[in-house]
Amino acid sequence: MLGVALPKTIGIFTTTRAEFGAYIPLIQAINKVEELDYFLFVGGTHVVSEYGNTIDEIQSLGFKIKGTFDYLLNGDKAYLLVKSMGNEMTELAHIFEENDMDFVCVLGDRHELIPIILTAILYKKIIVHVGGGDITEGVIDEQIRHMVTKSAHLHFASCSDSVEHIKNMGEESWRIFESGALGLDNVVNVPKIQKNELDVLERDLSKLESIKAPFPRLSYTECVDILNKGGIDFQWGDDFGAPEETFIGEQFNQPVMVHRFPSAIKAFYMKRDPEDEKVV
Repeated sequence: MLGVALPKTIGIFTTTRAEFGAYIPLIQAINKVEELDYFLFVGGTHVVSEYGNTIDEIQSLGFKIKGTFDYLLNGDKAYLLVKSMGNEMTELAHIFEENDMDFVCVLGDRHELIPIILTAILYKKIIVHVGGGDITEGVIDEQIRHMVTKSAHLHFASCSDSVEHIKNMGEESWRIFESGALGLDNVVNVPKIQKNELDVLERDLSKLESIKAPFPRLSYTECVDILNKGGIDFQWGDDFGAPEETFIGEQFNQPVMVHRFPSAIKAFYMKRDPEDEKVV
C-alpha cells in the first residue's frame, strides 16, 4: 500500500543452544515493535542429532524459523572446522540470495560467525554485533570477536568497559550502545521458585545453603591424585566423566574449579601454559 512503510527486517543467525538463550529477550523485544520484524535462521549444533536437535526447543518456544543451514562436520580439528565453514558459506549464499534483510544480527565470538559476516559484507547488509568489546584472553574467541567488531556497523556492548574497548578499536561513538548483557534479562525474567514451594516438595536445601565462596581451585593433576587415592583407576590424560566429577565434588561438598587440563584433550586453540606445554 502506498504511503505505508514496511517493517525493517533483522536477520538473526543462531548456531548453538547457549547463544540462542541470550537471543530470546532480544527477539521478544523485536516482536513488541511494529516497525521491526525478524528472520530467524537456525544452524550448527541446533540441527545435529548428537547435540539434541535443539531446533525443536526453539520451535516449542513459539519462535518462527525462516530457514536452516546445516554445515557441521563431525570433529573439532582445524581441517574439519575449516571445511565446515566452507559448507556454511555455501548454505549462507542461498539464504542471503533468497531472503531480503535490512540488518544482519550476530552475537558473541564463535568461529561460525566469520562466514555469516563475510556473506553479509558481500551482500551489503548492515551488521549488528551483540557482545563486542568483551575480553577472553588466550583463546581464538578474542580474535574472532574483534574481527566481527571491525566488520559491524552497530555495536551493542554489555558494559562500559566493553564500550571503551570498542571505541579504542576506532569505532565511532554514535554507533556504540551500552545495552547490557542479554543473559541478565533471562535471569530477571525467569520465574523464581519460592522456598515454601521447595518445602512442599520436601527437598533438602541444607547442602545448597552450606555452599560458600571462594571455591577450591585444583589442578587436573591434583584431581587425578584424589581419584587414585579414592580407589578409582584413572590415568593422567583421560577426560573426566560424570562419575569422576561427582567423586571430586563430594570430597569438598561444594563446586570445585579445575585448571591445567592436558592440552591433548582440549581444543587446539586453548592457550598452552608457558611453563608446561602439556597443559592448558
